[in-house]
Amino acid sequence: MKTLKEILLERNAGMESKLDAVRRHAVKAIVQPSPATSWRELWQGMRGQAVALGAAWALICLFDCDQNPKTPNAATETTPSAQIILSTLREHRKELMELTEAPANPEDAVAAPEQRSEKQNGTAMT
Repeated sequence: MKTLKEILLERNAGMESKLDAVRRHAVKAIVQPSPATSWRELWQGMRGQAVALGAAWALICLFDCDQNPKTPNAATETTPSAQIILSTLREHRKELMELTEAPANPEDAVAAPEQRSEKQNGTAMT
């Protein structure tokens, strides 16, 4: 009695040449890729996305337009006088000194110690 394997091999003996042809064709397609598409074909494939992107930008520009033309610009605003600026700076400096607990006058400050590199060494090594 024949085994199942032997029966299958007898029935499909003629298929080997057809399978080899299919394998050769598949390998040839992998090794030699199809030529690159042209710009026109690429554009036709992306036509819908390009239209949607253009519409989105149009909506952004439409909603971004300034509806109130009376908003002041930095160029049209008046700058405060020099006296106001100086008094504001003095107030800010006084607040900063209070927060850092530093003396308000620089003359009241204790002199900082000298750096080591500035000190002169009295002893010389021989």
